[in-house]
Amino acid sequence: MQISPSINVTVPPAGDGLCISLDEANLQSRTNTEEEDSLVTSYIKAAQEAYTARTGRVILSTTFAEAFPSWNHACGWRGYGCYSFARAWNCWHPLKLGMGKVSAISSIAYYDADDSSQTLTGYMSDLSGVPAMIGAPESGFPALSTRRFRPVTVTHVAGFANAAAVPEDIKQG
Repeated sequence: MQISPSINVTVPPAGDGLCISLDEANLQSRTNTEEEDSLVTSYIKAAQEAYTARTGRVILSTTFAEAFPSWNHACGWRGYGCYSFARAWNCWHPLKLGMGKVSAISSIAYYDADDSSQTLTGYMSDLSGVPAMIGAPESGFPALSTRRFRPVTVTHVAGFANAAAVPEDIKQG
């Protein structure tokens, strides 16, 4: 599933991917025949997709790869570590992830100025809110390749760990 042109699902939710069991849905909808199970399942999936489209959040734990054109895609300093201009140009902003609520950042990969694949370490992160934010390492963000349209890829996990962890207001919403 592709959420936006720069956010792709790399690991979908485990199991059937439903935030509510078929038995729970049948109980809520007062259906109890096996002939309606596929229809009820399709309704659950459609409701989950509508929730994601409306809120920018996924319900069940999903791993995403989100690509960015620069460390600070709003800044416009393509190919340069925006942090290096922070004092002179006052343009440093954290990298903001598009899917919420992020529970973990798995990796931050980038192509450096020599167009070699690297992994960013020592970065700061704030996963407490939406959007999750990534700040520069103490040494600043490294220079990026100018030969790639999206040289930065953040792999992260968002969503509730399992169906039992999903709040009732989301299940019944």
